[in-house]
Amino acid sequence: LENLLCNARDATFEERNRLREKARKQEYQTAAERQAGLLAAASWQGKVILRVEVLPSQAALSMQDNGIGMSEETLARCTEAHFTTKRDNALHEGLASGMGLGLSFVAWVAEQQRGTLEITSKLHHGTTIRMLFPYAAERISE
Repeated sequence: LENLLCNARDATFEERNRLREKARKQEYQTAAERQAGLLAAASWQGKVILRVEVLPSQAALSMQDNGIGMSEETLARCTEAHFTTKRDNALHEGLASGMGLGLSFVAWVAEQQRGTLEITSKLHHGTTIRMLFPYAAERISE
């Protein structure tokens, strides 16, 4: 969950920075329009939604953000070990930042628990990561 939360946080910061840069470069007719455009970009808010679902044969945990999203190429490779898009723009730089291990680790953990990982993403519209886990052979009565 920590890996997913950090990715969602970074993705929302990236989208906010993209919107700010776009507003700075845009041509405006008046100073008031420029100010309104810059304020709108600066006030954009990132969101992360965590959901837990109890399904008939499995439990689902999903995390959805409205961040930068992923291109088709990035989406196809995002769970590969050492594949990253963060090397130069991670929010918190450090020894473990942008090493390309977060989503590959999440996928490995899901696999070890007989689960699956579903990732959907659209560039500039966010990402949803859903982990599905089968129930134990013996369910505890409610």
